[in-house]
Amino acid sequence: MLSSRFFLNKPTDDKPTLILLRILYNGKRIKLSTGEAIHPKFWNSERQEVRRLYPSSMEINSLLKSMKSEIESIVRESLANKRPISAQFIKEKFRAAFQRGVRSDSFYDLFDLFIDTGKTTKVSGVIRSYISTKKRIQEFEKDTGYEINFVTMDNGFYDKFLKYLIEKKNITNNTIGLHFKIIKTFLNWAENAGYNHNPAFHKFKVFKEEAYDIYLTEEEIRRLEELDLSGRKSMEKIRDAFLLQCYTGLRFSDLKNLKPENLKEDHITLGSIKTKERLIIPVSSRARQIIERYPDLNFNLPGNQAMNAALKEMAQLAGIIDSEQVVTYQGSNRIEKTFPKYRLIGTHTARRTFITLSLEKGMRIEIVMKISGHKSMSSFKKYIKLTDRVITSEMEKGWG
Repeated sequence: MLSSRFFLNKPTDDKPTLILLRILYNGKRIKLSTGEAIHPKFWNSERQEVRRLYPSSMEINSLLKSMKSEIESIVRESLANKRPISAQFIKEKFRAAFQRGVRSDSFYDLFDLFIDTGKTTKVSGVIRSYISTKKRIQEFEKDTGYEINFVTMDNGFYDKFLKYLIEKKNITNNTIGLHFKIIKTFLNWAENAGYNHNPAFHKFKVFKEEAYDIYLTEEEIRRLEELDLSGRKSMEKIRDAFLLQCYTGLRFSDLKNLKPENLKEDHITLGSIKTKERLIIPVSSRARQIIERYPDLNFNLPGNQAMNAALKEMAQLAGIIDSEQVVTYQGSNRIEKTFPKYRLIGTHTARRTFITLSLEKGMRIEIVMKISGHKSMSSFKKYIKLTDRVITSEMEKGWG
């Protein structure tokens, strides 16, 4: 027994919403996207059609009727040829009949437009991530033959792309999660712009596991402070800039944008490039010593990648070589690797160091969050790395 019905995806919205087709066959429910969107005020739910006062009502209603006829034809033909009928079979046949000339390259053209649009509001690191995700999708299409367009962005794509990233590209779960987060952001942008009429992406799962990140101890900071970099002026500037981050919690992007006018008598005030949040950061005596050596606050820093390489080199020279075990996951596979600590150091280590040591010194969480610009505990807590000494001290306070 086959029955079908058209309905609106969001019938109470005050904006155009997708027309969907629900099919009931042998107790199974199948939902298909028609690719057409209409404002609810123009939809007749009883007749399952667009109201005649809508300019394109005749064309859309004709298309809907042909879709329903096509579904009935697919089922009749399959029964006549004794072929098994599954939800996937119906979806594939339906797509083949009603893609209506969607070009596979139009997806990438719009992804480029999405990237270009993002350049006006997003930092360079985010844009690089967008470009990386687009590249991965193109590699997936080339290697597997899976055609990429808005119609094929469904659960089938999700499962195949996930398997591809794990098994063929050996990518960790957190990086995979980032790719899917960007894909959902792009498809949502395309949906709002009227390009994407396939709602399947809303169910794409973006998983994220706790990343392993390090911070520096007071002793390790002292080693960097005392490291002799005579004759290496550029390295000295990178070291001082990194230490200023450790003493203030500044992001690397904000540090590079720091100007003399951001410095007041006893604090730094600036609008964060990443969050647009207005930050007020007290200047400690250790931060003051660095600032006095650079009155123009211009450290002439290289890009993030070059700076990270320099930080690793000087951390190795400073003897920051303790072993650190890093655990990551690819799918369900647990991967353990051990690195000397200096190899894990980057510009972001400074911000984590500031937050962790501030808490270790007894500063209240809400004060540290205010300085660092965190608005929620969920985003803040991932920065906290408590030392064994602090844990032991707190245990003694509680239990004597």
